Amino acid sequence: MIGPLRLALRLRLPLACDLGFDVADIRELLALSAQPEQPCANADKITARHLAAVDQRISQLKAPRAELARMLDTCDGGRVADCRVLESLASPSIPVE
Repeated sequence: MIGPLRLALRLRLPLACDLGFDVADIRELLALSAQPEQPCANADKITARHLAAVDQRISQLKAPRAELARMLDTCDGGRVADCRVLESLASPSIPVE
């Protein structure tokens, strides 16, 4: 018989996917849910590791976000021939990776 916590987690799998947990982490979380009397330290470790990865992705997106904002701020919405967005793409102020 499936326990209530395990059933709830299975029903919430789309949420776990939306939060970016990978399949291995979801499997491990489901396995942990089958042991309701165990401490949740492993679930905390999985979540902390995932949070660190999300923080790193956010950090990596700051430079491109700043460049996109700068591109929009410099464009006055005139003609394509004078478009600062297109000009910026031809010679961006941040290096292309």
